[in-house]
Amino acid sequence: MSTTKELFAAMTVAVSEDPSLAKKFRGSVVFQMDDGEAIFVDFKATPAMVQTLEESSKPPKADLTVKTNLKTMQLLLIKKLTPQQAFMKRKLKLKGNMGLAMKLNALLAATRKQLPTSKL
Repeated sequence: MSTTKELFAAMTVAVSEDPSLAKKFRGSVVFQMDDGEAIFVDFKATPAMVQTLEESSKPPKADLTVKTNLKTMQLLLIKKLTPQQAFMKRKLKLKGNMGLAMKLNALLAATRKQLPTSKL
């Protein structure tokens, strides 16, 4: 299974290689993991920007904040769990623009393509 750093690295590559994601999202998202790792994805910037956040730093203001753990992210990436199911089971906590949250599948799909299948 992937580590948080590997997932965030794959997400960074996915965002940089797929400019159509910015057209779908048109917002910013902070992913905060239970292990203290966090990543800020800004689709408002041209080109889209991805920034890994330090544990001690306060995350920037984002349109959507997603809080979860590594296991849930792995389940989302292997399609054993949808973002909607994870939210209903309280494994995924969302704060902010719920319309943007409904578009998480597009970002997960792009990230999934960047991870080696052995890592999922």
